[in-house]
Amino acid sequence: LGRLEGRSSIARLGITVHSTAAVFEPGWIGTATMELSNLGRMAVALYPGMRICAFSFEEVSSPVSVPYRTKQGNKYAGQSTPKASLLAEENRGGA
Repeated sequence: LGRLEGRSSIARLGITVHSTAAVFEPGWIGTATMELSNLGRMAVALYPGMRICAFSFEEVSSPVSVPYRTKQGNKYAGQSTPKASLLAEENRGGA
């Protein structure tokens, strides 16, 4: 299980590195996509190699029954480049 978290020093400038997608489920494989936003009033320069986030990882105690990459309807498994939202591909049937 992986988690993407922003750094406090960056957040104090109004920068968020994820809106809601901070968790990488067991079995997920691909390139992480950060949802960068500037919620502040001023422009903030970001540079290559700048530390703007942290990943943390937890070891699961037993195998997951259905890894993310094999789940029906997984939209982002195996991505090699950042992808825009694929919300329109979700099954809209049911409540």
